[in-house]
Amino acid sequence: IEQSQMQAAETDLPNDLFDALEEKLNSISDAVRTFARKESTGHLEEHGLNEALSRLVDSMEEQEDLEIAFHNEIENQDRLSSLLAHVVYRVLRESLSRIAHHAPPDTVQVSLNKTNRKLRLHITDQDTGAGASKQQSPNNNLGLDTIRERVEQLNGSFMVDADPANGTRVTVSLP
Repeated sequence: IEQSQMQAAETDLPNDLFDALEEKLNSISDAVRTFARKESTGHLEEHGLNEALSRLVDSMEEQEDLEIAFHNEIENQDRLSSLLAHVVYRVLRESLSRIAHHAPPDTVQVSLNKTNRKLRLHITDQDTGAGASKQQSPNNNLGLDTIRERVEQLNGSFMVDADPANGTRVTVSLP
């Protein structure tokens, strides 16, 4: 749009059309994000964490061409609060999205387990470009900052360990 606006300015075309188009595109983008959020969390509410995570992994493998080894040690009868389940789901979704868009590795390892009253989520990629922690701009870390805030609001911990030789590991621990 910006490039078209510059070209329009050179030819005396009205910028109002481009402003209206940009506003419409932003509105459509917001609507798509809202719909996607409702769909994913709706499935989480209806079918539970295990099913929602399995579907998320399957979807990311198909849509983003990732190979994900998912090890879930949480039993269906393990009751987690809705808030905790949403945070785990969002952490995994954001982490996999970042890996897919910044530096897709050969395989992503995901493990979810519960020990000593702590829920732990580990996401590891073998990409040596540090896809999950790559810092290209201040806005690039908005997703990670949001995850960190959500985890810390629940008195949990969030770590990203990027090792150029071994890839990136995201670790979340929640009470």
